[in-house]
Amino acid sequence: MIIRWLKVEDLDFIKLEGRKENWIVDDMEILSFYKRFPHYCYGAEIDGKLVGTIIGYGNEKSAWISNFLVKKEFRGEGIGKRLFSTVFNALTLDYKTVFLHAAKEIVPFYEKFGFVNKCEVVRVQRKHSNKTYRFSSKKQKDLESLRDITIVKKLDNKIYKENRNQLIDYDLKRKSTQIFTSPNGFMYSKVIDKYVFIGPWEVRSGAYYDSENMMRAILHTRKKPMIAELPKPNSDALELYLKYGFEVIGESVQMNYGEQIALDYEEIYSFATTGTNG
Repeated sequence: MIIRWLKVEDLDFIKLEGRKENWIVDDMEILSFYKRFPHYCYGAEIDGKLVGTIIGYGNEKSAWISNFLVKKEFRGEGIGKRLFSTVFNALTLDYKTVFLHAAKEIVPFYEKFGFVNKCEVVRVQRKHSNKTYRFSSKKQKDLESLRDITIVKKLDNKIYKENRNQLIDYDLKRKSTQIFTSPNGFMYSKVIDKYVFIGPWEVRSGAYYDSENMMRAILHTRKKPMIAELPKPNSDALELYLKYGFEVIGESVQMNYGEQIALDYEEIYSFATTGTNG
């Protein structure tokens, strides 16, 4: 077995194998991370065939690990440990904090590397429904017309305690992206396969009226099934999703290594990515 940097043609492996694990794989996001951080993208190869991958990417202060997988027939042979150790060692040379989202059954694996639990993460889904909610086209246009990226960046950087402007400027832009913005928050959504993924969605604490307007706006304009992942500590957000026909379909754990960053979870209504990890 060899551990090597990924090539652009290897990215299809993540999409194919990730779907086998019932992940919602955002191939455009993966490509964006690969282009910006190719030195944190690794694969495990046996007899010339790729059998596992892992991707790391960074912001101003913290790094994230995602898309960590090993083909089922090659598990239990130490490949995952080798892959994870490689990206972990590379990231911790450059960043003091590393985050990831972990399936609950894999938490002990990450704890061996010094990761600790930050919070539980809830995945919610709303299947296609003909039920509509009253929402005027004028309100929708007001939310769309503002599109103040200054508000987006200011709130996001406050919540995460670091500059994440590259994520906003590069990784969130695509033809399917829809943005709603108010003076108190913003909601991004994008199409991934047959789903609309909501995120990042962030609203200042106490601005429940704004968050409900954004929820009604997206249900008014988007007709596909919807997915979001939010921190369980934000009970207002979870209550809002359930009120509008979403169901809880899974849970994972956000973990971090190194210096602790006190995220403002009560203002996060959905994370920016699908959190596919391990």
